Amino acid sequence: MWGKSKSNQAEDRPHDHLVFTFALFMASQQISLHIIDMSFRESHGLYEIENKTKQDFLVSTWIRYSFDPDHPEEYIDYVAVYADVRAQMKIPEGLMENLVIRIQEYLSDRYPMIEYCKVCIRKSPVLHGPYGSLDICYEGLGGLK
Repeated sequence: MWGKSKSNQAEDRPHDHLVFTFALFMASQQISLHIIDMSFRESHGLYEIENKTKQDFLVSTWIRYSFDPDHPEEYIDYVAVYADVRAQMKIPEGLMENLVIRIQEYLSDRYPMIEYCKVCIRKSPVLHGPYGSLDICYEGLGGLK
């Protein structure tokens, strides 16, 4: 190809691997999508009063994924993420831990390009105590597990 044997070609172009690595990096970029304080009024909890009374919940998501700028159809639409979280919040759940895990796993499965996903749910408990609010978070690898 370069007028030399195959074994000498690499010696003449010692930085070819750098060009290839750079091309791979540019072809796929990372983006973080944070949707903070999505507001819902639903009934979740173990106690009878929590199931009878709708409570205010704030759900936040932190999503990291790779995308190719030449393929905008691969972007994650924040409106779709909100709709997915809203659908999951409508399903009653006794334990907040189960709810936050279910939402995180649903998003990770629905969007296979997700590399990392964290979901937090905040509520002001109807069972009053020496606290203003309760936060439950769950994070993990996304669809690329």
